[in-house]
Amino acid sequence: MALVFTLLDRSPHMLKYRVTSAGAEGGNLDGLGAGTPDLITDSELLSPMAAIMGGTFANQAASRAMFLTGTLFDISITPRVATTNWLIDADVNGAHPRLTLTAGAADATGMTLTIVYQHSETR
Repeated sequence: MALVFTLLDRSPHMLKYRVTSAGAEGGNLDGLGAGTPDLITDSELLSPMAAIMGGTFANQAASRAMFLTGTLFDISITPRVATTNWLIDADVNGAHPRLTLTAGAADATGMTLTIVYQHSETR
């Protein structure tokens, strides 16, 4: 079973998801423009986030540079249970951005994943 992503909140500069796991497993949050949960679909239409998420990414290094360096986005993971380890990485699916998360154990209470566009006034 894969991780379950539930959109909790969004603004032109922020996405917030609850992520739960049934065991030690991984899952992807893609930017394909498909149904929610999706980095493009869930971004507000015509927002800076939607424009960036809708771009093309040559490789994993480009996706990591966008998501994980703190230059464009600030990503935070807030576990609800301190005993569950959560890992995050960035990748591409085709030429589209992808966040890959891994839960170290089952966590039905989950964690909160927040993605904030750094060039906004509401950081």
